[in-house]
Amino acid sequence: MTFRDSLKERTALRIREAIERIKLGQPTNRELKKRKNLKLNKSTVEKEADLATGALRHYPDIIKEINDYQPALKEISASFSDDSDASLILLQQEHAKLKQQKKLANKAKIEESSKAKNLADEIERLKRENVAIHQYYTKTIATLFELIPQEKRHLLLSELRVSTANDKVVPIKR
Repeated sequence: MTFRDSLKERTALRIREAIERIKLGQPTNRELKKRKNLKLNKSTVEKEADLATGALRHYPDIIKEINDYQPALKEISASFSDDSDASLILLQQEHAKLKQQKKLANKAKIEESSKAKNLADEIERLKRENVAIHQYYTKTIATLFELIPQEKRHLLLSELRVSTANDKVVPIKR
């Protein structure tokens, strides 16, 4: 085992001990001792373990453990004398979950609206491009038609009428 691995194991042990102290409501950190409502989250664990902010990012298993921790109603009821307090805490936890879900839904909504706007812009660009292509095509056909001498135009149009008759297309008479 390398020195780095041993340091990482010792830090993980400090983190797990800090989690247990927070769960029991007996923190050793001065700032956390002053709090009336002590929550188990990454910030409080880092403070209790005397680690820098963001230090837990190197321990995804511990982060998952912190996020998955939901004290059972029995534990809450045992620590509070009144069931209304326990219900309040459960409601606060549910509220926090719903706020997180709302935040994620709003983020997804913004991303989808951005995608829809980009698609609408692309459709408008393609429409303008399509109009430009058709205008160019029309000008090209008109220019080519002008290059045909006047006496040959009549023959060309009659040939077109004959060819369309063979194709079973009814020509429009003027």
